[in-house]
Amino acid sequence: MSKLTEQNVKDIVAMYESGRSIRAIAEIFGVRYFAIHQRLTKQGVALRPPGGPRKATGGVATASPAD
Repeated sequence: MSKLTEQNVKDIVAMYESGRSIRAIAEIFGVRYFAIHQRLTKQGVALRPPGGPRKATGGVATASPAD
C-alpha cells in the first residue's frame, strides 16, 4: 500500500465532495477502502450513507378499501 501525501488527501477530499465514491477513490489511489474512509474522517468530511442514492421503484401504493 502506498503512502498518501498531503496533496493526495486534499485531492481525495475534493473527489469525494464532488460525488465520487470511497471505493472508486481507493481504486484510483491503489489503496484500501478503509484508508480513504479514515483520511476523510480525519479531515472532518461528512460521509454519505453507504450504497449511494436509492432509485425510486416506481411502484404505486394502494390503500385497502374501507369497510
